Amino acid sequence: MNCPKCGREIPAGSPTCLHCNSRFSDERTLVMVNDDERDEVRDTLRTALSGVYELDQELGHGGMAVVYKATEIELRRPVALKVLPPGMLVTKAAVERFKREARMAAALDHPNIIPIYRIGQAAGVFYIAMKFVEGRSLHGIMESQGALPLPVVLNVFRAATSGLAYAHEREIVHRDI
Repeated sequence: MNCPKCGREIPAGSPTCLHCNSRFSDERTLVMVNDDERDEVRDTLRTALSGVYELDQELGHGGMAVVYKATEIELRRPVALKVLPPGMLVTKAAVERFKREARMAAALDHPNIIPIYRIGQAAGVFYIAMKFVEGRSLHGIMESQGALPLPVVLNVFRAATSGLAYAHEREIVHRDI
């Protein structure tokens, strides 16, 4: 496997690239340890996706991907871009899983499931473009307001389980639930 930063071979089992000193977790994904590295990833994405998307801000990140709010330039619409950052060592299996997730989600049409617009790759950056939904995250609301009233919690659960039930009826199981 080669380092995405310097392109040199990384010895099997090594926690770092011996040439540029990038650090990796056991899953062989790049560990972004500081804001400078996060800025570098964002700048790489801006360059790779320029002309198609204009990156606005990072919305969140998980173990495998980062989600940005962006503007689809041609259609002048806001989108959420879920990307496999170029600063990650991404295996073929991870890319296929990422694409499969997008294809399965794109096949679903339900009010509680975010529509997928497109999957793509630009300069080695794999991405999923999906509808951007304006608003605050449930986590953000709970941080500012504390525990939600039971009727609100029930409405949130009903909406989420409605979308999940729709997907399950089509033999699609959400891996994070």
